[in-house]
Amino acid sequence: MTKLTFTETQELINKYDIGYIYIVRVDEYIKIGISNMPEQRITLIRSDNPKSLEEILVIKIPYKYNTEQHIHSLLKKAGWHVRGEWFEYSKGWLDEVIDILFMHLSNNKKHIRADGLSSQFTESLRQLREYLKQK
Repeated sequence: MTKLTFTETQELINKYDIGYIYIVRVDEYIKIGISNMPEQRITLIRSDNPKSLEEILVIKIPYKYNTEQHIHSLLKKAGWHVRGEWFEYSKGWLDEVIDILFMHLSNNKKHIRADGLSSQFTESLRQLREYLKQK
């Protein structure tokens, strides 16, 4: 396999809408969002919040926008939506969201393997497997 140039890598990142999905918790609320720079985003959320913030998960994922919208839609239909990207916390639905992310990542890893990007998601799959083991 040939090494991709910076430009080729950026084109593939755009093609697959690669970025990060993060889940943070403040008391009885969870925020599910996407970012290309999750550390900065979580720092901003933390600085804007007077309460302690727990970082539950940050993973690299393809099709970040569609994945986030799908999860938000499911949680809204289930009646967990509070405002914006904030939802009432429930360990049960959080486990389901992690399952959805794991399946999404596993399925899409196969599709992007041909473009040489699948190795970028190995760590994300490992993190999700670890979370699922703790259930």
